[in-house]
Amino acid sequence: MFRDSDFYVVRSDTGDGGWSIHYRPDEDDEGIAPVLVSGTAKWDAELNHGYGDWNAPTAQDIADAIGIMVSRARAQAGIPQTA
Repeated sequence: MFRDSDFYVVRSDTGDGGWSIHYRPDEDDEGIAPVLVSGTAKWDAELNHGYGDWNAPTAQDIADAIGIMVSRARAQAGIPQTA
């Protein structure tokens, strides 16, 4: 249903750690897709084998974005949402 390559992360260009996850097939004519999940991050020098990296988005953030898309697909197909 959804491929990993369909999702992408956009990082803030101001160095504040801001990020958002988007779904590529929802892009408009200008190549902009709505935000599924977004948040902030902090630089963690211990990540990426000691080279440092942002500590978010996390696996849970990515799972949340996929969950949103699954919910949308179920709604479009007329399948009731489950608790």
